Amino acid sequence: MSLRHRIWVSSTRTILRFRLSVFVMLCLALGGTSQNIVAPKQILYLLSLGLIGWALSTKKTNYDIRFRQFPLMVAIAFVGLFGLYVLPLPPAIWTHLPGRENIVQGFELANMPLPWLPVSLTPEITLFSLLDFLPPFAIILTLLRSASKQEIKTAFYALLLMAVASVFLGLLQLIAPASGLYLYKIVNVGYPVGFFSNANHQASFLLMVLPFALRLSFANTQDIEIGMMTTTQVRALGIMLTILFLTGISLTGSLAGYLLALPVTLASVIVVGRISKKHLPYFGGLIILILTIVIVDTVFLGGQAGQLMEKVTQDSAISRTSIFATTREAIRDYPLIGTGPG
Repeated sequence: MSLRHRIWVSSTRTILRFRLSVFVMLCLALGGTSQNIVAPKQILYLLSLGLIGWALSTKKTNYDIRFRQFPLMVAIAFVGLFGLYVLPLPPAIWTHLPGRENIVQGFELANMPLPWLPVSLTPEITLFSLLDFLPPFAIILTLLRSASKQEIKTAFYALLLMAVASVFLGLLQLIAPASGLYLYKIVNVGYPVGFFSNANHQASFLLMVLPFALRLSFANTQDIEIGMMTTTQVRALGIMLTILFLTGISLTGSLAGYLLALPVTLASVIVVGRISKKHLPYFGGLIILILTIVIVDTVFLGGQAGQLMEKVTQDSAISRTSIFATTREAIRDYPLIGTGPG
């Protein structure tokens, strides 16, 4: 084997090991908002297409063929649904859809004939929102078809690393809300949003990675290894990450985060903890952990979580009451059909 060939093989293995983890980190750094901001997401769209093509071109598969075809079926269903919303319809059809009376009046006042229009009131945004499904589809397809165990493990730790970074970034945002540490122009200023534009998104992300941290807390020598760390050290790391993520959730002021933190924690312990008598002390530890967070928040942080909760109930930006009221109005004005995805 020539030197050039050995270098090429080594480079390919390196790319294969880190492609998924790098992509996950970029998704969190560049795609942390549901706003229609296309420019930073273009990189993710292009990389997604590359991963999808890579996964489809490989003959390797990690799962049964039935599961391997599932992402393609989901993608076809989504494209079909979005296609129905952007398909131009004759006036005889779209004028009878709920909530289109104002549009008809606008054309009549302008003395213009009624054109063919799609079901979506914002077809351009609907098409752009379809692109947002590319990154998760690329990740799922890569996991099912071509990712090695080492690549998946590396992506697992990359996700935890980004979660830690998001918590600390959120803490800095909370301490200095006018410091310019927010990544987006339209954000929940004064809240620890991390890499996101919304505190609820930060809480949801931390809830998502919480089971991974708990998995490390129950690590054994057979299934989890981190470099030269011992099993005890890995478990200690998992406990610290669990404390950090729960603290991050408590600081977001997200009502959804508060309500879901306990059931997610308990469910994760049951699923990944391989519950037995020797693990029963962990339940007591979890209760102590939750009480410790409450005490630290009350004594040393001045009831920061309570203040944020009060602020949430008054702040229309992320208030569930406001969101539900707006949703009810939308359902009333545009029943069944809606206004289109995006």
